[in-house]
Amino acid sequence: MRDEDQGAAPSNRRRFLLAGLAGAGAALPAGVSANASDAGAKFSLAAPGSVKRRIEDKLRELPSLDDFGARGDGVTDDSEALQTALDWAGQRPGTRLRVPPRMFGLARPIAVPQSIELAGEVPGDGNSPLSGFRALKGFETPYVLHYSSVEGVAPLPLAALLVSREWVEGKDFARRLHMRDLYFDVDAITARGGVPVHGLMLANQQLDIHNIWIRSATGFGLWINTQRPDGTFVAALVDNLLRRVWVKGAGVGGASFTGPHGEMNFGGILVGALPGARDPGGATEPPLATDGVLDYCTVAVGPEALLGCRGNGIHITQSAGWRATGCHLNGAGRNGMVFEHAFQTEISGCYIDGWGVGAGERDGVLSAISCNSVVALGDGADGSLIISSNRIACRSVAATAGNDYVAISLRAGSMPTARAVVIGNTIVRRGDATHALSTFDFGKAGGGEFEALVIGNSAPGTATPFLRPWDETAVRPRFTGNSFQFANAPPSQGWHPAGLRIDNDAPTPGAAAAWFCVMRGSPGNWRSCGRIDS
Repeated sequence: MRDEDQGAAPSNRRRFLLAGLAGAGAALPAGVSANASDAGAKFSLAAPGSVKRRIEDKLRELPSLDDFGARGDGVTDDSEALQTALDWAGQRPGTRLRVPPRMFGLARPIAVPQSIELAGEVPGDGNSPLSGFRALKGFETPYVLHYSSVEGVAPLPLAALLVSREWVEGKDFARRLHMRDLYFDVDAITARGGVPVHGLMLANQQLDIHNIWIRSATGFGLWINTQRPDGTFVAALVDNLLRRVWVKGAGVGGASFTGPHGEMNFGGILVGALPGARDPGGATEPPLATDGVLDYCTVAVGPEALLGCRGNGIHITQSAGWRATGCHLNGAGRNGMVFEHAFQTEISGCYIDGWGVGAGERDGVLSAISCNSVVALGDGADGSLIISSNRIACRSVAATAGNDYVAISLRAGSMPTARAVVIGNTIVRRGDATHALSTFDFGKAGGGEFEALVIGNSAPGTATPFLRPWDETAVRPRFTGNSFQFANAPPSQGWHPAGLRIDNDAPTPGAAAAWFCVMRGSPGNWRSCGRIDS
């Protein structure tokens, strides 16, 4: 089948190449052979068992941005050529469109369709050359999101290097989008009018994103948006796989938007609607984002000293079925990882190196890991949350007045009883971190109840075990083998729940083996348990 048989051909370059190869006396490249009895030139791979194929068929296997006239010199605006290429690919579901190892300049957002793969090339030594896209000065955007919150409706201009075409068209999303081995360089640029530029703003279901680099975004590094331009919410997002997404600087420059709790900054990765979003009828975001994986994703320090992002490092607004493994956050401006409405959610093997490092005064509770509404389903389905084997490092912060810094914060959400296991996490305090630190914060964010097993977690002795009291009838953590449960005497300061046990780590004959808190309080009412034989 000829290119013209499929509609618009990628370019005339292929026809020229084929004609040249088929002509008498043409010089053929290695691996290509021509036979006078064939209808056209043939290609054969220099490998055992390979067969000869028409060059035309071989070339059609992987269309490239080069076929559409894109320059890729990093300074020319390739927006029109790239949009033409993506529109062509979108008309042919399943197309894999190659991004050559160059940087393609963009002066406006490019709409990427569903059911295609956009693929670069794996860079060589020194991460060079790179296949990707760069924002150019004078970047403009036609897109507006009607952001509704308790404060009212506000048109919010939206700019990104790539946006989902189905979002632009206000559709639901039901098909895959694959992206891999690509570099997105916002270069700390804002669009006209000071509009922040996100690296990627996607809204497709079943995303498969692998080895993506995003540099110096003035908005979010990566945003999977569940709210249409008109403010309505989309159908459920399922089976999303984000692997090796590297955000190096987000929220650069301090751009913000007004949310239900005042001015809010842009973070590294957001899955869901903007915090506090409501639809035009006033309803909050439904449970949309389910069943996804964040694997070995990173938010690293960018052009601003000590800051990986201005806002939250990773934030999932509806985290049912999500799993974050091996992620690395370096210098989150506010919270490290926020997983709202957690149900069958796991956070394991992650490294959070500093959170709240860009917070202002009176920003409230700032957590390395925050699950502020752990939920369960009815009909006997338990809502389980696993937080395990994470390393949390407390670094110096810019402001302490009116702020509380906590390693792990968990809140009961809706009925019925949700359950969690918090095991084997290590919290350390860097030498430059002199502010107050608490290991845990438990509480309620709704009418539900919450049970947790808290086992074998290690925290520095300078950290207070608990930030504040909680309702022990509804929130019921049980503690075993945590570092604050070993001492040579019962606690003399700080609040402690009833039932907490402290083991004597300096046993002597005749001394108590342990102490139990029989009545909660500061420091609580403690009674000895057992005597060590003489």
